[in-house]
Amino acid sequence: MKMQMRKIMAVIALAVLVTTGIRADTIIQWNFQGNLGFGVDGFQPTENGGQQHPQVTTDGITHGGGYGPFGGTGRASSWGADNFRYADFNSAWNNDQFFCFNVIVEEGYALSLDELNVYLYRSSDGPTDAQWMFSYDGVRWDAIGEPISLPNSASYHSSLDLSGLDETDAIFFRLVIWGENIDPNGRFYFYGPSTSTRKLTITGSVVPTVPEPATAFLASLGVAMLLFRRRRR
Repeated sequence: MKMQMRKIMAVIALAVLVTTGIRADTIIQWNFQGNLGFGVDGFQPTENGGQQHPQVTTDGITHGGGYGPFGGTGRASSWGADNFRYADFNSAWNNDQFFCFNVIVEEGYALSLDELNVYLYRSSDGPTDAQWMFSYDGVRWDAIGEPISLPNSASYHSSLDLSGLDETDAIFFRLVIWGENIDPNGRFYFYGPSTSTRKLTITGSVVPTVPEPATAFLASLGVAMLLFRRRRR
């Protein structure tokens, strides 16, 4: 009898874990393959074959206001900018020289984030440094990860561990970009060449903040079986 009870409780525990969404998965993903020019503001994952969890929305990837008008032609299969103006973090931050995007989950759910991955690229005369920032409300910001120094005219894999962040119903990101002696034509991109699988991807879980009916039922069943077991003794 004891062995049977243990097996039943193990099955219930496993079912609860499955139904509450406790597993790492792609929450949102932007695909840059085939992009031309510097990319439009409000660029959505669905515009180019990316992925998006059904409970998740975004305002898309957007340029900050700290650029002059874009000149020339952007790199293929990328999303980015030229005409960067500021040589240090504080000047870039205060003048909105960044790329930004957010992730928002439906009411009744929370984001439990795991990791962010993207490839960055700069031209030889483009900005040399960058810093990721995050916010839960779009007002109060904190740095996440170390400052990035990009190699000359080469792609760079930026990976952020997000597992230490709080569960939240919204998350905002900015990639602040700067560098000394920038040429007006110097360029900086999120980079996803057409021959690769390089995308901007955030993984984690979307978890219900209020138990779903199946989860509540299984939990109630577990409590009922425990009470039944005690009464049998």
